[in-house]
Formats: sequence, C-alpha cells, structure tokens
Amino acid sequence: MSLYTNFAILAFSMNVPFVSGQQFDRGVCLATVNATYNSLYTQNPEYFASYTNGSRPFLTLPGCNALCGKRWGPYNDCGPRLLDWIIPAIVLIANLHFVPIGWRRYMTIAHFLGDPIDTIHRQLYLVEGWAENLRIVKKRLSRRVQFRDLDIPEGLATILSAADRLLDPQESSDVLGKVIEWLTFEKNSRFEARFDELKKVAVTLRHLRSHDSRRTGVAILLYIFQFVVVFVYRIGGSPSPSGGRVSPAMMLSWFLPVVLLSNVTGDYGSWRQAQDTIHGFLTKAYHQDDLVSSATVPVQDPIAVDEDLDLVPARVPGQRQTSGSSWWHTLNAQFSELACSGSMRHHHSSSLSRKFVLGLISVFPIALAGATAFRVDFTGPTWFSCRAVAVLSSCAGWFLSCIFTNLAIKHLHIEYRWTVIFFKDVIIGTSIIALIFLSTAGLFNSCYCVSGIIFRGKAKAYVDLNPVSLYPYNNTVYSWTVGIGLFLQMLIVPVLRLWVQREGFRTIWWKIPDESE
Repeated sequence: MSLYTNFAILAFSMNVPFVSGQQFDRGVCLATVNATYNSLYTQNPEYFASYTNGSRPFLTLPGCNALCGKRWGPYNDCGPRLLDWIIPAIVLIANLHFVPIGWRRYMTIAHFLGDPIDTIHRQLYLVEGWAENLRIVKKRLSRRVQFRDLDIPEGLATILSAADRLLDPQESSDVLGKVIEWLTFEKNSRFEARFDELKKVAVTLRHLRSHDSRRTGVAILLYIFQFVVVFVYRIGGSPSPSGGRVSPAMMLSWFLPVVLLSNVTGDYGSWRQAQDTIHGFLTKAYHQDDLVSSATVPVQDPIAVDEDLDLVPARVPGQRQTSGSSWWHTLNAQFSELACSGSMRHHHSSSLSRKFVLGLISVFPIALAGATAFRVDFTGPTWFSCRAVAVLSSCAGWFLSCIFTNLAIKHLHIEYRWTVIFFKDVIIGTSIIALIFLSTAGLFNSCYCVSGIIFRGKAKAYVDLNPVSLYPYNNTVYSWTVGIGLFLQMLIVPVLRLWVQREGFRTIWWKIPDESE
C-alpha cells in the first residue's frame, strides 16, 4: 500500500482528523497538530521541519498537504477583508469626472481600470494643452498693439481650449485666427464691444467647468480610513494587521492621485451647454458683420497662420467615422470621442525632457502602488509568495496595456482601433480586479503558497503554523510602507499643481477679473 493509504489508516486508528482533502486553514491545522503533536512527530517525522518544536510547529510541504489540506480555502473573515477596500474603491471611482452618460461612461471606467497609465497621461496632456494654448495666444497677441494692455490672453486661451475639447478637429483647427480676425475687423470700430462679448463667453465657459473637490476629499478620507480600521484594534477588531488585507488596498492606492487629478482639472458640467456656447460665439466670429463665410473659404492651414508657433496638425487618434452602420462602427465611433476628450488636438512642440517627465509621472502612481503592495507581501513567514507574484503580474498587465494602447493608436486602422482598445481594457481590467478580489478572499491561502516554495525552493519549503513572533516586525513594515506609500500618492497632484504644471492649472482655473460685475 502507498504511504498516503498507510497514513489514512494510521490516522483513523489514532482518531486523528484526516484533512488531506479539505481546505487549508492555519488556525484549525495548528489546533489539530498541537493536540496530537507527539504521536504525529513520532510516526511521521518527515512531515515536520528539523527546527520544529511543540509550541511552534513547522510543517514540510508534504506534511502540510497531508495534515492541513491541499486545497486552498477562503479566509474566515473574507467578507470584512473584501469590504475593507471594495466600498472605498467604488466611492473613489464614482468621483471620477466622466464624459456624458451613455456608452462613453462605461468606456471611461474600462480605460481607467484597464489602462491607468494612459488615463493619467491623457489627464496630464490635457493640462499641458491649456498651458500651450495660453503660450500660443500670448505670442499671437504680442504682435498686435491693441492687445498688449488688455487682460485677454486667459479668456482667449479658455475659448481655444474649449474648442479643442468640445469641437471636431476640423472645427477647432483655426479658431484662434478667426477670433483675432473677428476682433480686429473694420479697423477696430467695434473692438470694445467684441472684446466684451469675448470676455463674457470666456467667463461663461469658465463657470461651466466644475469639480467636486469636497466630495472627492470625503471619498479619499474613506479610503484612508480603511487602513485605520486595519491597524487600530479597537476599530478593526484584529490584534495584528494582516498583509492579505493591507496589500490589495495598497495595490489600488493609485486610485487616489488619478481621482484627485480628475477633479482638480475638472470638466464641463454640461457638455451640451458648453458646446452651444462655443458654437454660438464661433458662428458670430465666422459670419457676423460681413465677415467672409467660412463655408466659402477653405479652412486655413494652421501652419500658414503662423509658422513659428510650433503648432502642427495632429493625426487625430480615433476620429469619428460616418461610414458603416454596424454595431462595430457605432461602438468605435463612440469610443473615438472618448479618445479625443481630454487629449490634445494638436501635437505641440514639447522638449524631450518635458515628455520624459510627463511620462515618468504617468507611470509613477502605478509603480508606487505595486512597490508598496509587494513590500507588504514580502514579509515573514512566507516572504516571496503567490500573492507577490500576483502583484507583479498585475503591474506587468497595466504596463503592457499602455504599450498596446500606444501601438494600436499608431498602427491599427481607425475603423476598428478604439473598439479593440476598449475590449483590451475590459479584458485586462476585469482580470486584474478579479485577481485582486480572489486574492483578498483567500485564493492563495493554501499549503503551496504559504510554504514559501517560490522563495525557498521545494527542498526548504515549510509552513509556519504559529508565526506570532513575526507579527511585531510585520506590523512595523506595514505601518511604514502604508504611511510612505499614501503620502507619496497624495503628494503627486500638489507637486503637479504647484510646480510641474503650474501654468496649465492656472490657465484652467484663471481668476475672472471684475467677477462681481
């Protein structure tokens, strides 16, 4: 008979619970082993590591499989573990600034979860576009004497940025030249009235931009409070914080800067009203007072308007397609609008160092979240465990997703480009979230994973059934890792707003002169 059968008969004759086919539970297994430690150690010494003792048994991997159960089992407190981060995460996602309702709302969520690096990058380039528009406006207006003493650049930059955001690329490509032509038409005979009208439109667009900083602040505090629940015994009810509870929350800590960045940039509360405002103003600028109708004159090439502005037409990623009526074309057209919203309609001349800085900032929140989650998992008694592999795999998935998005924009045909990206986001996003969800519930709660076989190797793998002595060290690692990680995540947006992209944020939320009037 096999060793497995012999042990089954022996366990039955000794009245020892035989749990080889059951789920792993460290506490139950410890109680079982302690109750019959002497007889088990005498009959099957190969199931125990050489440094084991009665108060702290160390099982080999075969011994753990035989005595504790080979299958993985959910944690006894998997419900509270999941609620620790699921509810705060959902509240944070709800505070994102979404595009208008419909398919695009779900596409925004899919892109947020499936490609967070590209999501951050688009937000950064939205702010960068505002700053660049202000630079262009100032350069154009500096050549005209009548504009030099007027507080007009921010207002005109607001209109130009609104056109970039709300209009088709063909419509927005020549807004600045047409508006300046409209202001200076007929030898400035109506300049003051037109300047006042431009100011009113800019103020209206400025007021239409909204943000929910207070509500977002509450959501962020709720997310941070979950860590207080884990670390404070009187609130969370746990004498020692669990890495399995802390790690998933840290893995999603990049939610904090992304949601905060989404709110400090803001968006138009009513796209329809903002579009009506900009369309109405441009109709006057293009047609009023005997201006030549833009319908009879070809759209002026932006390069011809001002060659030294470093503003060249962009190959618009995902322009709406009018041909075809299948669901595939419809979905691609819907997502193409999302692709342009929040991104620049023109490629501005940014230095390589500037592009590198923005790219580094886009990657930093994800890398920081992965590093802190990995450090939480890289603790005793398991050290490099299955959960650490899951953390690295999730980070790799998000990095590959960003690479795929950029390659798809450059090489896939526009007819199906954005639909492919959307389904890619859904697959990667749901896979990673499901992996984090199952990991929190106990997917890696098995003899194989807790033995540290990945870190120690098969010959030296063991399961520490009573690792109480390691808790003080782990608690110190958890508290410092969580504190530093959350501090750096929350520091990203203030650094952007006060230093890296100060000019862009100042343009977005420019102070309206004489607002009381």
